[in-house]
Amino acid sequence: MDFYSILYPTREQEARSKAHPWLFAAKRGANLKKEYVLRGNKLVLADPDDAKSSACYPALYMDINFHQVIEAICCKADGASLKAYYQDFCCDDDMLAYRQEVFAALSKERCSSLLRCFCQSVGEAQNALQYAEQAACPAQKDRYLIDAVFIYGNALFTLCAAERSIMGSSRGLRAFVAEAAGQAAQMKSLFTEVQEIRREMDGIQIQLRIVNGSVSVYTEKPAQDYAERLNQTLQAQNLWKVQINQSAKDTGVFRQRGMTLLETQVLERVARRYPQSFERMHSAALRVRRLIAEPVARFTQEIRFYFSFDDFRKSIPAIPFTLPEESADGAFELQGVIDLALALTGTDVTPNDFKLAPGELGVVVTGANQGGKTTFARALGQVVVMMMLGLPVTRWIYHKEI
Repeated sequence: MDFYSILYPTREQEARSKAHPWLFAAKRGANLKKEYVLRGNKLVLADPDDAKSSACYPALYMDINFHQVIEAICCKADGASLKAYYQDFCCDDDMLAYRQEVFAALSKERCSSLLRCFCQSVGEAQNALQYAEQAACPAQKDRYLIDAVFIYGNALFTLCAAERSIMGSSRGLRAFVAEAAGQAAQMKSLFTEVQEIRREMDGIQIQLRIVNGSVSVYTEKPAQDYAERLNQTLQAQNLWKVQINQSAKDTGVFRQRGMTLLETQVLERVARRYPQSFERMHSAALRVRRLIAEPVARFTQEIRFYFSFDDFRKSIPAIPFTLPEESADGAFELQGVIDLALALTGTDVTPNDFKLAPGELGVVVTGANQGGKTTFARALGQVVVMMMLGLPVTRWIYHKEI
């Protein structure tokens, strides 16, 4: 299959997911007035925090406190765009299976580490492209561009070199790797050239001499290195050895995001000394157009949906999560269900089991006041919403018609 999205198998399924009736009608009701929150079929006065949340989440989420769960999941990530992914229900069984396949693949450490490193590298390449746009010095701009090519190309080739079995049975991940392989093939010649240019540019060494406010630039190593001569003298007399900061000596003029006037003038003089090298770098930089393909950019954004929930469930190891299983006989069963929002507050919670036998359509929950009826109802609602999003849940055996 061709890769479209890691969240939605097709464009048509994405459109249906974003128009799910459970969420569409609720969003309209939640936005009636910012100072009110929709609770069931009533509008009640909200405190400022709830009022702010009511403008961001469907009323369904507010009723079962699922907005608090989302806030905990997304607390370490970039907010709005990630939270929006948690408001798109799976529109059919195929989309549900599509997301569950990704979660199953990411449960393997090799797959998770590979994709996280890939996304991190793509992010670094995007940063280099942004720095290139901000750079005032042409040579520095060119260097940022070829660095972006190197980082991005290396990420693509590393991903494509991994065994296909790492992606498990996930149709989405396998389709994306095939898409990445196509991108890698297209930029192979540019990537090879950039590797050679980087080695050539990194081999350029300069020496600066500052005397009475005048700066001299030397591209040849001085005949006399005074630090080395001092070391030889001290060692010959069995005295101490001077520690030379090699990292400071080898710091390149391209490494600063912002360059001073002096640094810019130094770089311009080096460019005049090595015109062929800098012209080759400039020629390669001119070929960098729309480096990061749209499917790759979309993948790195959407995969955060899976990473964020995976990090969330690892942060609470006491609560077991698993992918739902389909019932063979039409039963509906929950084991160890809890109110996640309540558990996240640090309150001790009691897991509950729940089962509907084949043919049973409902259940009546009774008990004393403050006995946990509402908490159980919220927990059940959270599990249903998580299942509709394709997320792992507490152990759940369900029937398709539920």
